[in-house]
Amino acid sequence: MTMHTQQKEKIARIFGVPFDPVNSPDRLNLKLAYLSHVVKGLHPSEAFEDSYDAIKSYAFKETSFWGEDLWLGKMPVESWLRPRPEPKDKNLLTPFRAGSFLENNGCWDYALNVMSFVEERVFPHVPVMIGVDHSLSGGVLMALAKKYGPLNVVVLDAHFDVMNPDTAATGFETSQSQTGQTFYQCGNFLSILLDEGIIQPENLWVLGVVEGFPAMNNPLPGGRSSQGPEGEIRKWIDKGVNLVSREMVSSGDLDIDLSGPTYVSIDMDVGSLTSVFAARFMNCQGLGLPEFLDLLSLVKRSIKKTGAFLVGLDIMEIDIHFLEAVDEMRHKDYTKYLSGEILGRFLKDE
Repeated sequence: MTMHTQQKEKIARIFGVPFDPVNSPDRLNLKLAYLSHVVKGLHPSEAFEDSYDAIKSYAFKETSFWGEDLWLGKMPVESWLRPRPEPKDKNLLTPFRAGSFLENNGCWDYALNVMSFVEERVFPHVPVMIGVDHSLSGGVLMALAKKYGPLNVVVLDAHFDVMNPDTAATGFETSQSQTGQTFYQCGNFLSILLDEGIIQPENLWVLGVVEGFPAMNNPLPGGRSSQGPEGEIRKWIDKGVNLVSREMVSSGDLDIDLSGPTYVSIDMDVGSLTSVFAARFMNCQGLGLPEFLDLLSLVKRSIKKTGAFLVGLDIMEIDIHFLEAVDEMRHKDYTKYLSGEILGRFLKDE
């Protein structure tokens, strides 16, 4: 009997959400460059449309135990918001429209769409999302919180996504950019979910964080709390969020105390520029391949050891443009391999 038949698959449904709103001028230029290549006939027609298609293809090729019934398909997303828009969308890809979409809470609207999709199309199965913008994890969490109550939430991420919403910016100049309004997006979605009580601080674990720790170790004059991202990070640590640095993860001296329903969310930039070269934000050095795999094993052991049970999983922030670029250059990138390991380790009973 093979290892594949010995291991039992959990009842899960894997779905994709190719939602990739433009949140910086660089990202806008990337999409425009892609469209230029398509119009000139320079882009290969067999290229994958998004990370869901790429990971599904890899899973079927490399891991034969993934049955077709596990793969639910993709939630509809407007074409101009997908990683690879259609040529007809070129006139929609402007700085003003991109910034206005974010500032008018477009990411929140799509998170609500994800919540409805999970409730109507995925339940009673375990939702497993492969997507792009990390803010959509909030939609799955809202659906699960309604079903199970308070959740353990374990996030693997190089960033602690609690950018102060009062100073959130799009990177674009729009008519609303100077109003200081709050809007939900990938840089602050955790702080908004915490503020709304969808996640409880003591039940949130963020593992592999690179940014924020040096500043937190320096006391502020007069005991004053800082403003901006540093103040937001300190606020949530004081309220009980379990924030674990990349160095602590690498040391192996880590214990995660879980019980009850548990959601695991993986931002692939936790391995950026070391094991992963196909994430949307690669502005820091993340975990190497052995460290990444060890962390996955630790989270899986923690779930089993404490009697917790997995109620949902996601793999987010994969950039299809970079993924195919590193494949073409034969660069040592483990994005697809790690995605397969994530699915295999968490969706199979050992």
